[in-house]
Amino acid sequence: MRLADVLAYAKANFGDFVHDKKLDIGGILLNQLRENGVKNIYHKKICTACDERYFSYRRDGQTGRQGGIIMLRSSHGKS
Repeated sequence: MRLADVLAYAKANFGDFVHDKKLDIGGILLNQLRENGVKNIYHKKICTACDERYFSYRRDGQTGRQGGIIMLRSSHGKS
């Protein structure tokens, strides 16, 4: 698949979240959560390419690992 095809697909599906050749995945996820009724969202606005405490292939050109956590709490009983 050509880069032009990938960019066209991304723009068609994620319009406002495509910036040049970069995709704002965090923005897409926040938007999807809000669209599905999630109201209490804690989001740390950290750029992994800018902050050297985090791995970034874009910045370093080396592979590595990161993780994320999503948790749903029950509205019943203790939280």
